[in-house]
Amino acid sequence: MVPQRLIPSIRAALRLRHFSARTERAYVFWARRFVLFGDRRDPRECGEREVVAFLDHLVATRQIAASTQNQAVAALSFLYRDVLGRPLAALPAIARGPRALCVCRTCWSRRRSSGCCASCVVRRVWW
Repeated sequence: MVPQRLIPSIRAALRLRHFSARTERAYVFWARRFVLFGDRRDPRECGEREVVAFLDHLVATRQIAASTQNQAVAALSFLYRDVLGRPLAALPAIARGPRALCVCRTCWSRRRSSGCCASCVVRRVWW
């Protein structure tokens, strides 16, 4: 599934830097998702273009939030910079997920509706 020595390498690099166990699980999860997204290609063969395509896929298809996308970016940056020794160049503009949920009672009462109330136009909700 994932290149054989990649996951132990990620774990060793994270433990060397004293990352938490939860961070380790999250980074391994995102590395696996990235490899599976790229048709199980070795990340050494992939570059910025594939990383941007993966992040765009997460927002467009999976509709993840901005904080989740930030976690994926951090995991892939760690993978390339600290595990593979090939830092990613500055990533070009990538699609961003929604920043915050709407807290308006009107919108919460109309869950999964296509529109939002007039006071929440700036803070659009993705259901």
